[in-house]
Amino acid sequence: REVAEEEARTLRGALDDAAAAREEAETAMAAHHESESAAMARVKELQGEVQRIEEEKGRLVAEGEALRKRLEEMGAERSAAEAVAVEARTRERELTAEVEALRERCAALEEESTSKAAAVAAAGAQQVEGE
Repeated sequence: REVAEEEARTLRGALDDAAAAREEAETAMAAHHESESAAMARVKELQGEVQRIEEEKGRLVAEGEALRKRLEEMGAERSAAEAVAVEARTRERELTAEVEALRERCAALEEESTSKAAAVAAAGAQQVEGE
């Protein structure tokens, strides 16, 4: 009987140890599951962040490309404007030369007209004197 009681106590102790070990294992499993769930949630969160970053990157690349194209257009517009400015300066010099030539011609015609008028007046005066 004592042996059976001792064996029963030993078995109860073993059962208590097994129950404690089982409880400890369940707690560890729950903690592991909780940790795993938190890790998966973090992974999903990071995947969402990566997706947002990729979308932002795409938007920035498109914006950069649009700016590059606009700069090219502005460069072409500037080149065209510079060509027009060169042409305008050339035309201005040509017109200035034409105006100067016309002034000289006007001055020459005025001088010629004045000379002829003086000659006509002198001839008229001589004719009057001759009469």
